[in-house]
Order: sequence, then C-alpha cells, then structure tokens
Amino acid sequence: MGTSLAVYPFADIIDSTTHSTMRLLINRQLVGTFLSPRSCDVTLIGDLEINIKQLLTKLDALDYVLELMNRENALHKQHQKKFPKSAPIARTKTGYDR
Repeated sequence: MGTSLAVYPFADIIDSTTHSTMRLLINRQLVGTFLSPRSCDVTLIGDLEINIKQLLTKLDALDYVLELMNRENALHKQHQKKFPKSAPIARTKTGYDR
C-alpha cells in the first residue's frame, strides 16, 4: 500500500525473491517489476477496500474481520473517553507553557 514499491531500500525487497517465489501485489495499478509479471505473481488491481473485502469473503473471514474491527473501534472509543486529549502546548517567548 502507499508508495512502498517506490521507496528504497524497501522497494528492492520485492526483486530479491527467487523467480519461483509467489509475490502478491494489491494496488490500484501495476507497478515496478509487476509490469513484467513472473509466472507465479498474483495481482489484485483496483480499489483496495473492494479487493480486500472480496479476498476476505473468499477466505470466509469477512464476518470475523468486521467483528474484530468493531471490537477494536469500541475499545478505542472507550480509551478516548478515559483519556481525553490534553490541552495543546503553546510556545511562548520563555519556552513551552500549557
């Protein structure tokens, strides 16, 4: 996701695998060495959210992942209520004050 295949040295990792290693690209478009794919490359091109939902559905894991996300979101909201954001720190001539 993002620009990982354009940022070095991370971008080199995808090319360091043997040609018999399966590689997976999930992206809006083909990039990098996936423009000339290897025989065992797998690509999911298009909208990330749609592709991931389709993949999870095929793995029969969509309901589990959605439930997990709902639980984590609820915990996050509880945490935010317990620990509200503190007042921003303002810079003054003498330093930093609250």
